[in-house]
Amino acid sequence: FFLFLGVMASPGMYRNAWNPSGSESVSVILRQAGELIGEARQNYGRIGIPSVFHLPVLRAAHRERLNSKMASKEGLMCPDADFIRKSLKMLRISGATYAMGAKNKLKASARSGSLLEADLVAAKGKLDPESIVKISLGTGLGPEVPRHFILLDHASRSLVIAVRGTMSFSDVYTNLVCRPWPFSGGYAHEGMASSARSLWNHLGMYVKKILPDGYSLKIVGHSLGGGIAILTALHLLTDPLESSFRRKTDISCWAYASPPVFKDVRRLVPRVRNRINCFVNKDDVVPTLSFAKVGKIFEHLRMLDRVGWMDRWRALNCANPVEFLEHKMQGRFSKRSDSEDLQLPGQIYWMWGKGDFRLVKPGTLSELMVSDTMVVNHMVGAYERTLLSILEDAE
Repeated sequence: FFLFLGVMASPGMYRNAWNPSGSESVSVILRQAGELIGEARQNYGRIGIPSVFHLPVLRAAHRERLNSKMASKEGLMCPDADFIRKSLKMLRISGATYAMGAKNKLKASARSGSLLEADLVAAKGKLDPESIVKISLGTGLGPEVPRHFILLDHASRSLVIAVRGTMSFSDVYTNLVCRPWPFSGGYAHEGMASSARSLWNHLGMYVKKILPDGYSLKIVGHSLGGGIAILTALHLLTDPLESSFRRKTDISCWAYASPPVFKDVRRLVPRVRNRINCFVNKDDVVPTLSFAKVGKIFEHLRMLDRVGWMDRWRALNCANPVEFLEHKMQGRFSKRSDSEDLQLPGQIYWMWGKGDFRLVKPGTLSELMVSDTMVVNHMVGAYERTLLSILEDAE
């Protein structure tokens, strides 16, 4: 909620709103947020003011569960150095999208228009400006087409579509429209699925026209951009109308800090899952953040209302707050089914730094991660530092 207020208060976000005046964007976002709050109250009950003071207890419980998962060493692997280098390269391209629309940061330049945008993007991602073949800020394309650029990387013989994360009112709206929506034989995050389809409808013919023979197609993104990249790749890998294109083109996705975007992950065949790479950095909260998981927090807070203050204090200071609370609440803590929740499809790489790189199942991230560093570890820079430490160990 406070992150949402921060976005709303940012002048930069206001200038980039898809409606020039911004007033329509604000009203749509507030209406959507109100609908979500109303649905949460209907499904999980009203949260009273005293419940806010139970958050430290929940944080202690989440910290203990996270420590337990870390101790289990589930999915621990020795990564290939070449794979980590490629992951770093795709991350930097993803991070470069945040330089789009930042022309006002330069005092002067001899270049203008798309050339200037290419300079900014290239500098941010340590790229060759000449390799950027298209930049789109979404102007005139409607709110559902996300900001993106296309890079022709001759070194890896690939065409890369990089999708920007949240930086405008329309991006905030895409995040908020989070109910499951029919998509590729399952259900997906409604706002991101709509953006993914709009993106390919806008780019599909152009990409097929400029893609050189023998080149692969990579779709990359961070945060919101990662979620849209996943669903765009999922569409291309499963849609019968794209069967001819995928038979002659190697399609893959590289998503960083993406929220959970797809339900019925088990229905995806290995051919599809193995082409989608999802990276999670330490205790980054976003890959575990969904409407259903926030609803579980509502439910847990209401349960804690039924526990005495002395027991709450004991939970904060005991070695295992989860077991203590489950005993006090007769096993009802965190027992809500996750069957209706969205997950990350594909290969999920959970990174903790040097010597700790894991390939985990979607269920490993079924709990909302709440910690002091859950937002800091979501940033592109934090992902880059973690991958660099893993690369140092892999070499």
